[in-house]
Amino acid sequence: MTQPADPPPPAEPAPAPFPAPKRDLRPLACALLLALLAIGVFSPSFGGPFVFDDEEMIVRGRLTHHGPDPMEMLCGRRDPTEGYRPLLSWSLAVNWALGPNDPRGFHAVNLALHGLNAALLSFLLLRFIPDRRAAFAGALLFAIHPVHAEVASAIGQRACGLACAFYLAGWLAWLRGGRTGLGASLAFYFFGLLSWEGAATLPAALLLSDAALGRLPDRRAWGRTIAACALYALPLLLYFALRHHAAGTLGNPRPTYFAGKGRLVAWLTVARFFVEHYVPGLLLGVNLSPDYSPPSVPDAVTTEFLPWKCAVLLVLLAVLAARRLFTSGSRAGLGLLVAAVAFLPVSNLLLPFYGLGAQRYAYLPSLGVSLIAAAAAERLLLLRARWLQALAGACALAYLLVMANLSLRDAADWADPVRLYTRMSQETPRNPVPLHNLGSSLAARGKLDDAIAAYRSSLELAHDDPLGLHDLGWAYLRAGYPSEAEAAFRRTCEVGDATADAAHEPDLARHVAGAWTGLGVLERRRRRPEEAEVCLRKALRLRPDFGQAWSNLGLVLEAQRQLGEAEAAYRKGVDLEPLLPEPLQNLAAFLEKSDRLDEAAAVYRQAIARAPTFAEAHLSLGLLLMRRGAREEGAAVLRRFLVLAEGRPDLAPLAESVRRNLGPERSRGEQK
Repeated sequence: MTQPADPPPPAEPAPAPFPAPKRDLRPLACALLLALLAIGVFSPSFGGPFVFDDEEMIVRGRLTHHGPDPMEMLCGRRDPTEGYRPLLSWSLAVNWALGPNDPRGFHAVNLALHGLNAALLSFLLLRFIPDRRAAFAGALLFAIHPVHAEVASAIGQRACGLACAFYLAGWLAWLRGGRTGLGASLAFYFFGLLSWEGAATLPAALLLSDAALGRLPDRRAWGRTIAACALYALPLLLYFALRHHAAGTLGNPRPTYFAGKGRLVAWLTVARFFVEHYVPGLLLGVNLSPDYSPPSVPDAVTTEFLPWKCAVLLVLLAVLAARRLFTSGSRAGLGLLVAAVAFLPVSNLLLPFYGLGAQRYAYLPSLGVSLIAAAAAERLLLLRARWLQALAGACALAYLLVMANLSLRDAADWADPVRLYTRMSQETPRNPVPLHNLGSSLAARGKLDDAIAAYRSSLELAHDDPLGLHDLGWAYLRAGYPSEAEAAFRRTCEVGDATADAAHEPDLARHVAGAWTGLGVLERRRRRPEEAEVCLRKALRLRPDFGQAWSNLGLVLEAQRQLGEAEAAYRKGVDLEPLLPEPLQNLAAFLEKSDRLDEAAAVYRQAIARAPTFAEAHLSLGLLLMRRGAREEGAAVLRRFLVLAEGRPDLAPLAESVRRNLGPERSRGEQK
């Protein structure tokens, strides 16, 4: 009899599944916080107007108003003085298409770019500094550093912020490794070059970072890395080809800072400038101005000891950093070398150019400074004594608060051009550019006597500067000093006549044409239309596309009763100056005199739409509406004129007359 089979053993319970690892969101949260802090500390500049080069690049820039056509930006022919930064031009064109003549949209993009760069830098620092707290501290310094005020606040300096975003993205892609990472890094490198030529130093930063991470243990690894870095020559060569096709040259036609001076003098001056301005600017946020045009800083004397000491100090620091980096992978050494490499394209050591230095040129090098700060924070966190950690933390917090306060102050200055240029003129008393810009800002506010004083101070530093003479002449003309205006205009023309082939120098031709236009205005006011026409025709021979000259020619032809030709000249001026309200104002006044009141009112409204703060168009439209019986609407427009005329001494008599004619009840609306 067979025995029954043993029952099978009970099945073991299946092991519980391992919980899926949670993704660490702390780095992302820190990056978002850094972006918000970076935007917040420079947010006082958000309401600021177009300043510095913004008028030339954006408000009157040809590329900005061409429309956001990527192929036109990339390959379209342009004057070499316009530069070749197609991604920058495209971003400005998109901004203009979304909100023309409104600087707030431009400021929003600049602030967002700075916030993005702070966030990207936090991810990059984590690849070199394992301690999250130290990496956060380094990125926080970048986010709130006052040396970034120009890039975050000045619309025209967006190029550095845009290039930095692609620079950091390319660096992160390289560290990711693999073919995908290399391909993405090459693409980001090319985009960085199209934003600003200073991004060309990325391959050197990649090689240095591999040395710091221990990726180069032997010659074979060195060979592979150098071969990979050599691939970055392809986008660089493509960039050079596109630049040469678009601009006709690889260089900049503007005169260089050290033109006609020896290389030794240039190198010693640059070394002294680095120690006296860039070092305190990057470490303390002081003594670094947004502009150092010639002759801002005196040339070094080769027999003096100080420039040589500065040069030797910089070389020794670079050698020590390289030794520490390649022997022990020092993060501080990496940061110092990254900063030095990023400075090379803008240092006048390799490629001479117009400016000696600026805040914006420290934007990319400050990545290295942030790495140094993160490495220092990591060392402090390793201190064993708690009281030392607390003391060091308190000092670091005080330092960051001081830097944030300086950034808030500088951002607020960028929102007020008069305050900005006054501070700049005090920081660089030998530089004529801030004084000239101060004069232009004061003239825009109607403070013509103060503007004249600023222009004259600028010309004391830059004798016979055609732009300074031109703007001084127009300030004299607006202020009611015809003799002084004529002298300034004629001196501008003499400078142009003394320059060989002035018609082919765009900047000089523009200033001389403006001076001839000013002389034409003077002759018209003297009731000498024939002489006025001669002056204006000379302006148009220099610049056939000068809309202001055409508009003033219309006034002269109208005075000669050549009404058909006058209207044609007015309309040509409007077509050639699509951004300025004055040609529209002149055309509307002509139509009003011709009893074409509906057309005149429509053109006045166009002028107001083109420049909402143009007080003269509000005055003319308001009076026209009152004349046609639309008294309520006319009174509302005139009240707006009274608001715009505040702070304009040149409009004070007209404002008083309007206020008197409106009466207390109607003019009370201006207080609302």
